[in-house]
Amino acid sequence: LVQKAFPKCGEYDQFKTDLQPKDVTLLFTDAYMNNPSSMFGHTLLRIDTKRKGTQMLAHGANYGAFTGEQNGLLFAFYGLTGGYYGGFTVKPYYDIIRSIYADIFNFGFDGFVTSNGALVLAGGKVIFKSELDIDGVKKICAMAESENINYILESYPNNYLPRNFTAAENFCTKIGVDYTKFIREFDFDEISVSKIELITERTDAETLDAVYKKMLETPGFTGWADPFHYKSTEIYSDKVSKATGILKMLEYLKIPVENSFAFGDGYNDIEMIKTVGTGLVMGTARDELKKVGKYIVPGVHDDGVAVGIENYVLGAKG
Repeated sequence: LVQKAFPKCGEYDQFKTDLQPKDVTLLFTDAYMNNPSSMFGHTLLRIDTKRKGTQMLAHGANYGAFTGEQNGLLFAFYGLTGGYYGGFTVKPYYDIIRSIYADIFNFGFDGFVTSNGALVLAGGKVIFKSELDIDGVKKICAMAESENINYILESYPNNYLPRNFTAAENFCTKIGVDYTKFIREFDFDEISVSKIELITERTDAETLDAVYKKMLETPGFTGWADPFHYKSTEIYSDKVSKATGILKMLEYLKIPVENSFAFGDGYNDIEMIKTVGTGLVMGTARDELKKVGKYIVPGVHDDGVAVGIENYVLGAKG
């Protein structure tokens, strides 16, 4: 046999780098739930990853028809007669399984503890909301503007971001937040605010530290600054925290505190990690937080949350 080198393909090389494949498993799903037309079966490949710890991080290579047809009779006709183009799609394995077994994944909870505990939502319903004194908000925002610091005002159901705050826009883009949905023009006296997010591209950490401390002298306000470079700072009510928000949610859902789990990686997570039944700390966190956690999991970029869910929340190692 003649050995021939495969041609180089940059897209394929990037694909392998992203997936970090280790093993491939052929799967045959005998049916989609509530979808009798799939009783003939559905075949897909699960591509397991070299990354740490869990099958939840696998990808699935799924072959199927590209339909887009809404008419049931035409859908059946084209499907039986080969009228659709087919092709492979590669998606996170949990997304594929969730689409096949939607009833299993719809376990009845849709909620958030957000704005550092100032806002708690369950099933689209606000079960707790703490609002900042608007005069204090205006004072802090005026100081921010005078120091070339951008701000985002968090509330529900809207967030507020003044126009031409490019540092805040860049920050949102970097972390995957669609700031185009924020309200860009507003009157402070006509809105409510639960948290202030301050963002800057300045690099003078010592001066910024003094500015933030001055802001936090405002009565009823407290906050937390990014200790690495002070480029982002959260300011919120001194009467709430992530821990108080979680306790509100647990009370609403009638779940004992000892049955609760939380993941954290920042200084403002210390109270939360100490409060819940099981605190899981990211491996990239500071030592102060690691000391109060029950388990240490890999960092965010090593899929530590997925590893923690499989190993501890689901009970494999708990």
